[in-house]
Amino acid sequence: MNLKKKMATLAVLGTIGLSAVASAATIGVVNMSQILNAYPGYGAIQMQAQKVDQEYGPQLQKTANEINALKDQAAKQAAYDKNYAPTLKKYNDAMAQIYAPVEKNIQAKLETVRAQKNLQLVVADPRVILSAEPNTTLQDVTPDVVKLLK
Repeated sequence: MNLKKKMATLAVLGTIGLSAVASAATIGVVNMSQILNAYPGYGAIQMQAQKVDQEYGPQLQKTANEINALKDQAAKQAAYDKNYAPTLKKYNDAMAQIYAPVEKNIQAKLETVRAQKNLQLVVADPRVILSAEPNTTLQDVTPDVVKLLK
């Protein structure tokens, strides 16, 4: 899912900034699945995304199969550029239109909680933290974000 990939990327980028975290810092942790499931109207949003999948998925699969059947690399690239890429762009644009408001709203709530709790960063998966200052603690802020979403 597009949103989950972006949030995972944000989590990884957040860990890169760990070297700037002061000692005795607290890092916020969120459960993105729980936040998405608590998002108002998320079931309807998923249904919209499923419609987009149903609309573009079969065509993308058919085109991918046709491209994979080609033997010549240049022909494959030409077919990808001409037939697959434009449909993929339409698919991605439609999904972005569905999920962009969700991402923006969740990001705003995450930032609000981060500021309220005086956290240096918030990660979606604490397993991406490979090293931190000895006195660093993790704080689950999922309930705080869910509360703001409702």
